[in-house]
Amino acid sequence: MKYFVEKAEKGMELFKTNKNESLKIAKELREELDLEYKNNSLVRIINTYKNHELFSGYYSPAVHEALVSVTGVMSYEKLFSFLYDVKGYMKYYLPSKYRE
Repeated sequence: MKYFVEKAEKGMELFKTNKNESLKIAKELREELDLEYKNNSLVRIINTYKNHELFSGYYSPAVHEALVSVTGVMSYEKLFSFLYDVKGYMKYYLPSKYRE
């Protein structure tokens, strides 16, 4: 979850100076979140992590919320909002004892 926060923050910072690079990061993030979302739905993954304290109550919902925060083609208009949402959902779902 911290990885997604850090990558979103990097994209948000680049948005100020280099929107093309920021867009690349956002697209990468979206692809990674999509892959994680699909993997989180696999029975073998659910069975592997069913007893992990972070998986079903925190990580899976954070990935879902961040992924669905934007629909359609990623554009400059949606870019900053998407990065902001990824950061926000990941931080929201991350239990306080795991925050820095």
